[in-house]
Amino acid sequence: MIVQEQMEGGIIRTYSNSGVKIHGGFPEANYDIAYDPEEAGRVYTETDIPLDKPIPEYIGGPKQYSKLKILLAARDAGFVDQLVGFIEGNKTIELIWNASNTIEDNELLGDYLPLIAQALEKDESAIRAFLDEYCVVD
Repeated sequence: MIVQEQMEGGIIRTYSNSGVKIHGGFPEANYDIAYDPEEAGRVYTETDIPLDKPIPEYIGGPKQYSKLKILLAARDAGFVDQLVGFIEGNKTIELIWNASNTIEDNELLGDYLPLIAQALEKDESAIRAFLDEYCVVD
């Protein structure tokens, strides 16, 4: 679906929340995200072309990791049992995990990344690469 957000200074930010590029604007083209003066009244439609990178990376918000994608990718990588055991064995992590359908890439995740890496017998950069490659919410 096309999302339009009112920004400061009369600017409209337009993007798709479906993980695809938008088409339109001036010059008319395909864009991941568009910024236009409100008075321009530009219209955009969704394409079927995937985004170059997730919208949160453009607008400065933290990436969101899908818990389902994390579990499925961990299963495929052969460490889902270790991951679930770690979550169930750490009350704080369990509370964070159970709070929503996504895990936000924020300072708290950064604080726990060393523990997660240790529990899964991986290094932190491997865990971060795993999350970024397989688990980002589109």
